[in-house]
Formats: sequence, structure tokens, C-alpha cells
Amino acid sequence: MTDLSWSTVQDRPTERMEFGASHVRCGWRTHRRLADKFKFLGLQSALHGSKNSLQQLLQEVGSNVNARQHAERGEAIFAAVWFHNSNWAILCDATKATLIPREQIERIDECNERNDAITNMLRELLESAEPELVKTFDDRLYQQIFNA
Repeated sequence: MTDLSWSTVQDRPTERMEFGASHVRCGWRTHRRLADKFKFLGLQSALHGSKNSLQQLLQEVGSNVNARQHAERGEAIFAAVWFHNSNWAILCDATKATLIPREQIERIDECNERNDAITNMLRELLESAEPELVKTFDDRLYQQIFNA
């Protein structure tokens, strides 16, 4: 198991992040195959700072522009972001964020239909996380991570 700690998380504001999300009717989708211009530029943008941020996707139903354009996916349940060469990924639901090993999130296969096994696996990852790796997902998450 990879040693994870919030103190090792770095933001790279000029680097594009990888992204994945699980929706009610879409087991797992990523932005891996999309052009860089469709990826988040840095962690702050991914969490809070863009119109398609994880916060918008998970907490503001209907306010995420991309989600509105793809209503067939249903409501987002989980989302994750990571840098392609980090050892960590940040997995979130509407209220919590946790660190998990990047490899665990990268091995999830794309699935464009409902998939309870993926949803349950993501829920288990979030619920079984060590308490020191769990943070409240709210407007202050980025500041909590970097003690800003």
C-alpha cells in the first residue's frame, strides 16, 4: 500500500489533471482520452475554481455545465482527480474527500451504463479510508489541504 498523506499533495497550477466520475446511470467516465483543453488546470480549479469543478458537479445539482449537457448520465455520486504521475488521487462525494492510491482509481474500466459494483467499490474506498485521510468537502477544502 502506498503511504499517503495530505502533506505530500501538491498543486501544479500549470499542469492538467486527470478526472473520473461515477453517476447514477454511468458507472465510470474519465477525461483520459480528451484533449488537454478539457482537463482541469491544477487542483484548485478541479476542486472549486471552474464551472465544471468537482464541487459544482457533486454539490450544486444542475449548476455544472457539462453535467447539464449530459442529463442521461444522471446525478454524479463520486468524482476523483489526480495528476498522471502522482501517487495519490482525491476521491470525493458530496460531503467528503479522501486520498487514495492513484492506481486504485486508474484501474477502473470505463462504463457508460449503471454499474452498482463500481459505485459500491468507490463507496467502500471512501468509507474505509483512514480518518486522517478524510476531509470535509466544502468551500474550504483547498485551503485545508494547503493550510492557506
